[in-house]
Amino acid sequence: MGNLRIPNIEANVISVRDFFHLGSFDIPHYQRAYSWTELEVKILINDLHDAFKRDPNSTYLLGSITTIQELHISDRFEILDGQQRLTTLALIVKLIFDNLTKNEFELKAESKKILFKGNEDLRLTQGRVSDKSQFRLIMLNEGQRKDHRLPKNYDFIQQLSEDICQVEFIKFLLNSVVFVHVNTYTIENAYQIFETLNDRHRALQKIDLIRNRLFHNMQENQIEKACNYWDILYSKVNLIINGKSADTHLQSLFAIYLQATLGSWIETKDLFIEIKDLLEEHKSNPEYPYQLFLDIQSSFEIYVDIYRPGDSVGRVSSALSENTIHAIKEIKDLKISHAILFSLFTLLSKKTNPEPNDFLALENIIINLTHFIKRTKILGNIPVAKYGKEFSILAQTIINLESIEQLDSKWFLKHLKTIDLDNKSVIDNGVFIQKIISTDIKQDVAKTILIDIYNSQSKDTNEKRPIKINELCIDYICPQELTSTWQDSFNFQEHEYHLNKLGNYVLLNNKNDKSKVDKAQPFNNKKQIYKDSYFQTTQDLINKKTWQPKQIEIRTNELANEIANNLFIG
Repeated sequence: MGNLRIPNIEANVISVRDFFHLGSFDIPHYQRAYSWTELEVKILINDLHDAFKRDPNSTYLLGSITTIQELHISDRFEILDGQQRLTTLALIVKLIFDNLTKNEFELKAESKKILFKGNEDLRLTQGRVSDKSQFRLIMLNEGQRKDHRLPKNYDFIQQLSEDICQVEFIKFLLNSVVFVHVNTYTIENAYQIFETLNDRHRALQKIDLIRNRLFHNMQENQIEKACNYWDILYSKVNLIINGKSADTHLQSLFAIYLQATLGSWIETKDLFIEIKDLLEEHKSNPEYPYQLFLDIQSSFEIYVDIYRPGDSVGRVSSALSENTIHAIKEIKDLKISHAILFSLFTLLSKKTNPEPNDFLALENIIINLTHFIKRTKILGNIPVAKYGKEFSILAQTIINLESIEQLDSKWFLKHLKTIDLDNKSVIDNGVFIQKIISTDIKQDVAKTILIDIYNSQSKDTNEKRPIKINELCIDYICPQELTSTWQDSFNFQEHEYHLNKLGNYVLLNNKNDKSKVDKAQPFNNKKQIYKDSYFQTTQDLINKKTWQPKQIEIRTNELANEIANNLFIG
């Protein structure tokens, strides 16, 4: 009907009939099992019928099908994307073939030609063992079918035979329903175009192609085992990781594992290329793809330790102290640190019976890591490319240690110093304090600092009051605009220099308190709001008679020393 050709990729608009006539189609072992339920089947058939009733002479586009064609074999294709639709269409055509009478000889012959290349040579071959056997039983009317999605869906389609087997609808289905057939000769090309492809109700994901590339290189006797392991792993991820996308988490698991074991910063968008290069590098070892996958999937519990610290699923994390769990939670959203956490947990898990001292060493290291990252964030944005690379190298060093006994705070601090930017400005307490004093601090960072100080003071006094972090507000004491009310206390240069210093920020209980503070009102009026604060750093302002540059400098110094002590590294 129409086509587009670029090097190694062809895209054609093609009818259902002409597509199946192209040759034979194999769903590889490593693809997902057939998973459509009656709901997806019903939606597909309803969509086709609605299009037919609107205009039986129109063309109806049923998405895209992606295949990989073996070079020099013109009629043999692997299905990369579209297996659910093609399998379901084959079930529909099978029903049509069984229900057509001898009087509709041409349509019956056409239906058979879509299903079979020869008498019993199926055009479409399923990948998974259970799918393959059940699909063949349906197509050849052989034997007893099991409790499986394929026969269940075929039985459901039979219930709709009155609508499906109308001669005019059959002609519409075979000739006017079309795909965009995207054909390529390598899985690498398929990866480049996959984001534009759709498998009905479920877009092809990066993790699918990563899996396909990995499984494609396995030996035949390993693929079915790997597929079963994959299904179990996928189910575990769906069950455990807070109901979030299993695809996204599996990509993260792969990336973290490779970062820690290769010592190289790998972003999820580059995973496919990285795995492709790894497989090429180890192509002389036929066991490598299977062993790599087994190692990654066996690391799932460690991954849970990172994302749900303290969860009973992870053997290491479930035994961690509250301090360690809190530290992990504080930095878990900063993904550049995950490779180090992964390596630490992996090293500890190598020991059959970890001792209390092992967990204490782990706690000290993780807290030091947390403080290092938080100190870096205070002084500015964390350069992901820099720290991602350096943290991956450190993670590889950790994971290659023989035992947890080789790991202690001094060892870790020594390595942290090698990746500290700006001449150890983050680790050295004196330099760190001076940088806070001289640096403009962003509002969200100031809020984090003041909350950290509050948490530390509450822990020391056992007088922690219940607060809702998401309701807390950060505000300026001397306002952003230098109004007439404040011009006696600050000139233009003083205001510009001191406005975003740490000492000029105040933490308020909620938005209601913030709304009460007229930004232009004098300092003495603002103090009436501050007196009801949960926070000692805010209440301390009540004792200040004036608010001028000198007071900001003193308070900045006090808060800088406080946060440096709270985030002590050593």
